[in-house]
Amino acid sequence: MWRIQDPVRYAIQELTHNPKPIKMNEYFANFHRQLIIYKQRFGKNYAKISWHTLMYLFRNWFGGQYKFRRYGDIVNIGFLANGGFGDIVLFGAYLDKFIKKLDCPYKIHVFTQQSITSVKTLFTAYKTNTEIHSRRDLRKTPLDLLISFNFQFPEIYFYRQKYIEQKSKFLPSYIDATNKFITKYSYLFEPHQIFNQQILLDIIGLNRITGMDPTLTLGLTPDDKMNILPPSGSADILKKFGLESGKFITFSYDFDVLNNSKTSIRLWPHENLQTLIKLLKAHYPEYKIVQLGITSIADFTDIDLNLVNKTSFTEFLAILSTSKLHFDSECGMVHLRHAICGEKSVVLHGPTSISTKGYSENINICSNVCKCACCEWLIGGAWQEHCAKSDSPIPACMQSILPQDVFEKISGVL
Repeated sequence: MWRIQDPVRYAIQELTHNPKPIKMNEYFANFHRQLIIYKQRFGKNYAKISWHTLMYLFRNWFGGQYKFRRYGDIVNIGFLANGGFGDIVLFGAYLDKFIKKLDCPYKIHVFTQQSITSVKTLFTAYKTNTEIHSRRDLRKTPLDLLISFNFQFPEIYFYRQKYIEQKSKFLPSYIDATNKFITKYSYLFEPHQIFNQQILLDIIGLNRITGMDPTLTLGLTPDDKMNILPPSGSADILKKFGLESGKFITFSYDFDVLNNSKTSIRLWPHENLQTLIKLLKAHYPEYKIVQLGITSIADFTDIDLNLVNKTSFTEFLAILSTSKLHFDSECGMVHLRHAICGEKSVVLHGPTSISTKGYSENINICSNVCKCACCEWLIGGAWQEHCAKSDSPIPACMQSILPQDVFEKISGVL
């Protein structure tokens, strides 16, 4: 029981406002962060703080996720990469910079809820020292450091202090800087604070990429992106689908497969997109219109090729990266195309912010109906289902973007 008793003693010292200096190690790192959250949430209600603290310790003791002890020559670093495919691609930009800063022998373990095969394809360039795991493998993977990306900012969930200090100079300083940031903005690490995390990005002048390095320790810049190797055999893939001329435009009309809702207010109204497709076919008949994705929540006429759920992930990457233009709402495909080829996309931003999620090579379009920078996650997990302003499943910001206006911007590219 000594592993529980030490944190309990630490909690008592904190609650009696007479803390002794205890150097934070693997037992205290995540516990310290959680305790600060409880103190901010419940104020001077020490009974509630104590109860929630004990329940937290109980869950972690019997959860056994971080109980592994290991010895060796390398540092095993785990990352919980939560979110959709776009979040995985953005995390890749962070990981690329993180690896370059490492000054010790290491092994990277990435835990994801997405398709393991697809994520492995994305991380091919890192395969020498990187392994991709399902989230359920977390309990049986020995780790020396565990960092989580629940949305925007890194959180130090667990680390073996003495072992890491013996192996690296960079990692202790990075852990210390990150924990100080977590302490300063502890309230933002609650699950319902994702919206406020985005507002903080705007306030401190960071975007979705640089915001993964809020302490400026890694030196992430807006131009950094994940290193994704081009698919092999792209020419044969394009020929297989009759796209070898390169004159084709891609689009999608879906959202992340892990999303619990049946729609998303990020999507442009179906009739608007259908009108745009008709305009493109009438004025640019030489270009094929190709629909990509795993699912689609609506059918479209006048398209040349419907490849929804009809390609392997490698084939999908080849087509997405070689299309003349990609049209979409702000989503994972936009981030993926930016990372793999950096070619132009036409992106509609309704509830999402251009300043934090837009790329300079893209045509980023938004309406001026709402004066706010973004409302993504404003009402929690239900934000994709209806507009926070009107309760409509189709928000005014997306409805007001007219097909003719989008067509004129696309014409400037084609």
